[in-house]
Parts: sequence; C-alpha cells; structure tokens
Amino acid sequence: MDWEYALYQMACLAAFAPGKVYRTTRYHRQTKKQWSRDDPAFLVVFVLALFSACSLIGLVYSGWSLGIALRLALSVVLLWLGVGSVLLSTFMFLFANRFLIDPTAMYSLDSWTDPECARVEWLYAFDVHCNALFGGVFLPLVVVQGALYAFLIRNRLSSCMLHVWGLTYYWYITWLGYDILPFLRRTQVFLLPIPLLSMVALVATAFGRINLTEWTWNWLLP
Repeated sequence: MDWEYALYQMACLAAFAPGKVYRTTRYHRQTKKQWSRDDPAFLVVFVLALFSACSLIGLVYSGWSLGIALRLALSVVLLWLGVGSVLLSTFMFLFANRFLIDPTAMYSLDSWTDPECARVEWLYAFDVHCNALFGGVFLPLVVVQGALYAFLIRNRLSSCMLHVWGLTYYWYITWLGYDILPFLRRTQVFLLPIPLLSMVALVATAFGRINLTEWTWNWLLP
C-alpha cells in the first residue's frame, strides 16, 4: 500500500488545500484509467486515526472507562464511517449519475476513447466522501472539538462556528471532487447545503440556546 501518497493527501486536506488532492486525482485518472483510488491506504489510515482519537476522547471524558471508550470508537467507526459512508456515497453516486451527467460529454475526445468514463464510479463517490469526512468532520469535529471541549462547552458561539466551518469544508471538498469530473454539469448543487446548514446551526445556537458541542457529546457519551 502507498502510505506516502495517503499521508500526502491527508496533509493537503489538513492544510486546507483540497485542490492539491484532486490534482493528483486527475493525474491518477490519466495513468490508471480510473478516477477512484486503487489503494486502500487512505481508508486504513483514516480508520486507525478515527478509532484512536475516539478511544482517547472516550477515555478522557468518561472518567477513564475502557468500556465506554471502546463502545464510542467502535460505534463511530462501524456506524458513522462504515454504514453512514456507504449510504451517503450511494446516494451521491445515484444522484450524480441521474441528474448531473452532461449529455454533450459523449462527444468529447475522452468519452469517445473510453465510453465508460462518462459515469461516476461508486468507489470514486466513496473516495470523495472519505476526503470530505476526514477534512470537514474528523479534523474539526473530532480532533479539535475533543481537544478544546472544556472551552467549547462554555462558549456556544465558538462551538457553533467550529461546526459551521466543519460542515462548510465538508461540502466544499465534496463539490471539488465532483467538479473535476469533465462529464458532470451543475455541480454547484453540492454547495447548497452550506447556507442551509449554517443557518440551522446559527438559529439553534442563538435562539434555541443549544451548545452544539454539548449536544454532540451528550449523544455520543450518554
């Protein structure tokens, strides 16, 4: 497995440079004739990082209960990263192929030489989701939120801004992933959830007096 390539992509996502990730994706398409990764290293590292982070958070904030820590880590990895990712990736895969395919793409040189290219691969939809999940959810809402829990639990606005940033970055990475596909059109639709979810978060914080960090951890660590 190509660990260096996986770590490079994660570093780009962490450095707020997802465009570099998708530039390597274009190169991969030219050399390997597929948009999706052919190496599971990114997913393996992501699973290990997520399991480790959730285990540590569970230990610290449950009074060092190993049972709660393992339950938290397994539930997040299996349900959130596993089942949730498969369902959401499948929805994106079906949505893009049903509504976003550009009918003129069949006349492009790339499509003429490879008739199967004018269709989103399911594995590519899964890759895009994993990229967005790592950059927009894991880093801000697991790592940063876990490290700054004591501060965020007392500052509703800061907690709200962190969640808004995470959701914005998630959908921005998702949009970039589909926007580089030459046979898709109207990919800006993937940016629409940003103002909607941001408004919900702000309203819940300002008028519902909800601390999103407290709500998240009360749900994860009952």
